[in-house]
Amino acid sequence: MNLGHCRGQFERINYNDGGNSCIKHRRFSYNAMIKCLVKSDDNTPIRKATEILRKMEHLYCNGNEDVKPNTTSFILIINAWAKKGLAEEAEKILQWMEKLHEEGKINLKLNKILYSLVINAWVKSPDKRSAHSAGKILRKMDKLYQDGDETMKPNAISFNSIIDSWAKSGEKDSAQQAEKVLKWMTNAHKEGNNDARPNAVSYNAVINAWAKSGERGSAKIAEQLLRRMDYLYRNGDEDMKPNTRTFTSVIDSWAKSGDRRSAERANEILLWMEKLYKEGNKDVKPNTISYSAVINVSFYCTVVMFLYSIRHTFANFFPTFMLKYIY
Repeated sequence: MNLGHCRGQFERINYNDGGNSCIKHRRFSYNAMIKCLVKSDDNTPIRKATEILRKMEHLYCNGNEDVKPNTTSFILIINAWAKKGLAEEAEKILQWMEKLHEEGKINLKLNKILYSLVINAWVKSPDKRSAHSAGKILRKMDKLYQDGDETMKPNAISFNSIIDSWAKSGEKDSAQQAEKVLKWMTNAHKEGNNDARPNAVSYNAVINAWAKSGERGSAKIAEQLLRRMDYLYRNGDEDMKPNTRTFTSVIDSWAKSGDRRSAERANEILLWMEKLYKEGNKDVKPNTISYSAVINVSFYCTVVMFLYSIRHTFANFFPTFMLKYIY
């Protein structure tokens, strides 16, 4: 069924009242048309698919059992909006389905796929609200799970996508928010959700968030997280193994910190990295970024100390107004 045929069928459905038509459409036919329409690169056919779904709801609520919408009907449209990165549109369809479920008009089964698609749409969205909105959807999932729906159990992939979304958001408190999700994830695992077990991906994303934040104390927190990962890995948690990205993010965090000890700390992390690599850990091989960050911060600190010494040495020889130009 090509797109032109789908549009023609849509117009025929729109023309008929569903009861007096000589053509009796069933759910399979409607879903087939929805599936065809949502493949389009244009938004208009997806909106037409949504109209078909609304017509299915209307006909079913007026007694036509043959066209009862099912979960697949909604997944098709949510997935179409999600693929386009139009998270708000995808969430509207989910909210519509939730409303029907709550009102009991149509016995629809909410499932993890629906929520995961909307979370993924928000995570990929350039919208500034993306991390916050994705987190709200995950909390809905978690509430359904806490209320007894085992099929809604959030997993590490869902948590990690939210953490990564915060890390990339550029929001002022993104690092704190990313770490809050990590703590939520850790608590969920401790409370019995084995699917929510944090891993190296979780920690790397939070470390990356702190490295990007530029906040006072961020490098220290990033290093603490690295050391926590190393401790867990050495105590048997293979999923917590730090890698080159982990170490480099911490080095970069110290390099950007402006701390007096930044060069010293960055160099110590690099030496630790080199030691592990020499011992046979190929996952922590230092790269160009690792070395460049240490070289840059060392040079910066040397220049700063030189300027500071000039200011201190010649304080009595320069007018006060000139000293402000020397560090």
